[in-house]
Amino acid sequence: MGFGDALQKAIENATEAGLEAAENIAEGTKKIAVGAAKKAKEGYEYGKEKAIEAYDWSKEKAHQAKNLAKEGSRKVTSAIGRGGIKVVKTGKQVSEKTSKNISDIYSKAKQLFGDDKVVSRSGCQSTKSIDMKRDGRFLGWKDGKCRIIKSHKQKVDLSQSEKCKQLRKNSKKVKTIVYVNGIQNTKEDHCQTLKKIMETSCAKVVGIYNATSGKNLPGYIGDATQTEEERDLIQAADKGHPPNVHDGRNPAVSSLSDMIIASRKEKNVEIWAHSQGGAITSLALYDAKSALEMSGIKNPLKNMNVKSFGSAAPKWPDGPNYEHYVHVNDYTPLTYGLGDSSKKDTDNAGKNAKVIRFSGDPETGEFKKFKGDSDDKSWIGAPSKNHNMVDTYIKSYEQFH
Repeated sequence: MGFGDALQKAIENATEAGLEAAENIAEGTKKIAVGAAKKAKEGYEYGKEKAIEAYDWSKEKAHQAKNLAKEGSRKVTSAIGRGGIKVVKTGKQVSEKTSKNISDIYSKAKQLFGDDKVVSRSGCQSTKSIDMKRDGRFLGWKDGKCRIIKSHKQKVDLSQSEKCKQLRKNSKKVKTIVYVNGIQNTKEDHCQTLKKIMETSCAKVVGIYNATSGKNLPGYIGDATQTEEERDLIQAADKGHPPNVHDGRNPAVSSLSDMIIASRKEKNVEIWAHSQGGAITSLALYDAKSALEMSGIKNPLKNMNVKSFGSAAPKWPDGPNYEHYVHVNDYTPLTYGLGDSSKKDTDNAGKNAKVIRFSGDPETGEFKKFKGDSDDKSWIGAPSKNHNMVDTYIKSYEQFH
């Protein structure tokens, strides 16, 4: 091999080595770059993931804080409501006691001086509305008029809608619904609700009228304090102190208790109760159960079927078949009834009771069953918007059935 050939070979070898080294360097650089890019991407993804986790965590904590504040607001409002009625009730008792003392002084003075010598200053003469003569009486639609009837067994008008005619044709026996209304309901209010229940259920419908003393503030206070008295009696009955419902305190309780005892073997009778009517019904059930058990009858309420709507009853006795409807933004059941939580239903709602909690707008008539999402709850339960028997509770009953 000549010098020229050797030089050419050396150049080729050097070039080849240089190219190989360059390729190795490029490959190494590429691997470093890819590794760096991969690490950068992993770092980005990790950072992104942690950023999302941090956002979700803060969002969840903010949501929890909002819900805690909302629950606290609802509890405080309910506590104020319960306390307010207690104060009014205590004031009423003091007023009655004072009135009695004044009346006793007046009577003594009358004996000493005669009628023309003394002027009564008590100012506590009560006035009753015309509805009071129907207080505790059965009402029903008969021959196109809503009137007083003797009992739930009396014949009354039935819905003549095609739906109801067909349903009755296919049924062996027509169900009887006994409806008990809440506070601030006139006789006309009660009768119109009976008609709506009649059209909705296609059943035979009668009512036990719970009279109100009027559509004014004194009437509301009277109805509210009466409800609180019934709630106290329910709590006492649940602790083993049977109520004396025939003491004239509320004739509707006495009438319903008597009806429950008389109809305990009738499987086709159902009680519907709204608002204060729930407290009336619960108290009547406790009373009837006590009376029947004292007569040696075991499980005396097993045939009773009860549906409550926005009820003010804090507890229900075991025995009946219950369905309780609670709008989660209705102030009455939130404050005085079963509340918006199922945690105490086992103790308060009656054994094996079905409690239907729901939310929705009565103006649209669209309701959905409540599944624990606090966003469905308002900060404060509405005192009237979600409480109406027809617009909220009968509509929701129709939807869910």
